[in-house]
Amino acid sequence: MTTTISSLSSTSSTTSSSDLTSAYSSLTASDFIKLLLTELTNQDPTNPVDTKDMVNSFSSLTQMTQTAKMTQYLSEMAEYSSMSAVNYIGKTITYSADSITVSDSSASSATFTLSSDAKDVTATIYDSDGNKVKSLDLGKTSAGTYTIKWDGTDSSGDTVDDGTYTIKYSATDSSGNSISVSTGGTATVTGVTYIDGVAYFETADGEIPMTSVTGVSSSS
Repeated sequence: MTTTISSLSSTSSTTSSSDLTSAYSSLTASDFIKLLLTELTNQDPTNPVDTKDMVNSFSSLTQMTQTAKMTQYLSEMAEYSSMSAVNYIGKTITYSADSITVSDSSASSATFTLSSDAKDVTATIYDSDGNKVKSLDLGKTSAGTYTIKWDGTDSSGDTVDDGTYTIKYSATDSSGNSISVSTGGTATVTGVTYIDGVAYFETADGEIPMTSVTGVSSSS
């Protein structure tokens, strides 16, 4: 897109959008209004300025500048997050574990805690659209914290696509009453790895995404 602003020079000139973006990177709404008024004051009566085009041009340039700034900000935040992840090595983290990440057809582990002994425990896995992928019958399980490993296949035995899946648990006692099941746990970070740009903590419970951490403390 090219735009001509005659008031900036006695001779009209054509400027590229990249030049305008650079020139207007610090142009405020107040500055633009002043520019528009100057344009209207000096316009050729036989060829009046199309103010709508000018406003649209300014709006587009503003959006381009804001998008560039936001992209830079997100990039800097991702870099900072990656660097800060190594500071967790040797510390004990508390984490939420209601999701499982599948990468290269390999699923991360999941952790749950039973408040009391259960006659039957079932873990059901759902995709990002909420569709049921597979149910895992864990059977009779005593109270405590457990880590399970899903093989990354659906109910038909086919390998699922890489991505993030949700895991939900249900448990009943010998009388058929529901038992509280909490997801997550605590683990000591022994290392950091990166999968698709996301930091994962290496622990005895498996790889835990940094985004699942809800607390951190020094190991005793």
